[in-house]
Amino acid sequence: GQTGEKTFTIKASGTIDKTPVTVQMDPSKTGRVFAGFGGNFRLQNSKLDPEVINYCLDNLRVAYGRIEMPWMLWQPAENSNPIDSAKAGKLHPHVKESMEMAQRLSKMNIPVILTVWFPPAWAVTGELHSRHKDGEEWGNPIDQSKAQEIYKSIADYIQYLKDAYGVDVKLFSFNESDLGINIRQTGAEHATLIKGLGAYFASRGLQTKMLLGDNSDANSFDFILPAMKDPETRPYIGAISFH
Repeated sequence: GQTGEKTFTIKASGTIDKTPVTVQMDPSKTGRVFAGFGGNFRLQNSKLDPEVINYCLDNLRVAYGRIEMPWMLWQPAENSNPIDSAKAGKLHPHVKESMEMAQRLSKMNIPVILTVWFPPAWAVTGELHSRHKDGEEWGNPIDQSKAQEIYKSIADYIQYLKDAYGVDVKLFSFNESDLGINIRQTGAEHATLIKGLGAYFASRGLQTKMLLGDNSDANSFDFILPAMKDPETRPYIGAISFH
């Protein structure tokens, strides 16, 4: 039942280095262009998100806009035809509002990045982890045996977005797949996706390139190394992304 208390006072001292610094600039080497600020335009909170989005679009020069591809709702069943369903007026409301968000950005000449968070159950292995639980790994791996079906499903979305809404998707990614939110990949699997899906986009005549990384943060830098070291990924990478 005893208690105790101790107070410490910590002080630091030192000599400030006030030596003049000389900076030299070489105007012949301009470096990379700073495109500007961008951000997520993913619709998660129906009450608050539109207010924030409207403010940003009204007051900022948005250089890039990242929107959600609600893949789980676009093609929930493997053997379904999402384009036929969309043309029949059966587009899920969240898919529709996400496509309209892409259209809004496109009409403002803001390049669109399309990103997947939640995959459909048929496209991954294991029980679908839509929410992380203690003791479990984050996310689900892509089912590599269904690669072509997966590529077609994603490309169909991009094609429909172009045909029905006039949007050309500039870049595509899985959100933070190094961590598993909500698709989990290894660095090698990420490189395989870039080559496979990138080539499939090209075969469909789509100009969409792949994001290298889309990492959860810079601490998982090693995740992008397999793709960086593989020359076959180069034609399909449009940008590097870290959160």
